[in-house]
Amino acid sequence: MRYLASAALAIVMAGVSFAGAASAEDELFSGPQPGEALAPLKVLQVTSPKKVEELEIVDEEGDFTMLIFLHKISEPGVGLMMHLEWYAHRQDKLSSHYVLLTDDRDKTEQIVKRWSGVPLFAKSPMCISLDGPDGPGPYGLNRNVAMTILIAKDNKVVGNHVLTQPNLTDAPKILGSLADALGKPKPPSDKIRSEMRAARQKRRNTARRNHPIFKLASNAQLGELMLSMTVGERITEERVAAVEKQMTKWAGDDAERKAALAKYAKSVLRGKFELNRYARESLEKLAKKE
Repeated sequence: MRYLASAALAIVMAGVSFAGAASAEDELFSGPQPGEALAPLKVLQVTSPKKVEELEIVDEEGDFTMLIFLHKISEPGVGLMMHLEWYAHRQDKLSSHYVLLTDDRDKTEQIVKRWSGVPLFAKSPMCISLDGPDGPGPYGLNRNVAMTILIAKDNKVVGNHVLTQPNLTDAPKILGSLADALGKPKPPSDKIRSEMRAARQKRRNTARRNHPIFKLASNAQLGELMLSMTVGERITEERVAAVEKQMTKWAGDDAERKAALAKYAKSVLRGKFELNRYARESLEKLAKKE
């Protein structure tokens, strides 16, 4: 399964508006209601920066379908989408899609291509409606909402959720509706959040241990410290100084550890890594402490 950390994608997606503006004051309806059939839906599906194809994602053979129509994507909305995707990914009989409604297909296609370069949705690919900002006429979508979620069994709607400000508080009712359609117990949202956190931490740990700088280390603890000094967006002078102090403390008066630290610092300096001046200056000092 392929995911990004939620914060990273949220920064990319936050506040992206495709059409319309939400109004929470009126009673809102959007899309086919329970008992109504899903019409064929043609979209432009983007699964990678180089793989874009027009296809029909609703057909008569579908068992269970979840369609999420998007006029706007915000950071809280991304959190909800990830939450739903976590559950959807585990349902073998479920076909799920995110459909962007836009009046600028070309611009939106370029945006979605960038998103697909760092893929989040393994089960639910990103698509662009070929019917403009209002979506396909038979669906009767409301362009003044942020998100319309349709859940269908044998192509008949069994759940309809209209969201003006989507966020994680909407997850339990949507997941409950989805579980009911699938004939499964309602999944506890807190369990899903816990599983997602554990999976993110596992991916983060794996990524760190596969980093070339970590692999140069003769000791895992030293490798973690070096990553803290050299990799990330907030490598400040204070942070570098604190990590340098930890490294020096790790080596202590042990001749072998001091030699290992100096050798490691030299290896990182010789490598083709992007180091800011604080990290480079610190490594140059550590390289001399044999």
